[in-house]
Amino acid sequence: MNVDRVTRFDGLKAFQAGPRVSVHDFDAYANLRLLEKIGKLRKVSIIVVPPDGDADAAFRDALPLLKELGA
Repeated sequence: MNVDRVTRFDGLKAFQAGPRVSVHDFDAYANLRLLEKIGKLRKVSIIVVPPDGDADAAFRDALPLLKELGA
């Protein structure tokens, strides 16, 4: 949520788990952490985009990050 530019994170340590009160609170972070714990996820990179930014600018900023990852 608190990003003002396109940013790449390598790994999950930069993220904080949200509150889990019911199964409906099982989100992408929880799923990635579970996969990591059971050995199904060796490496993860997450590219975050500001929610209120310009879509075209975000796309241009994300392209080099994706190329670095070989995507």
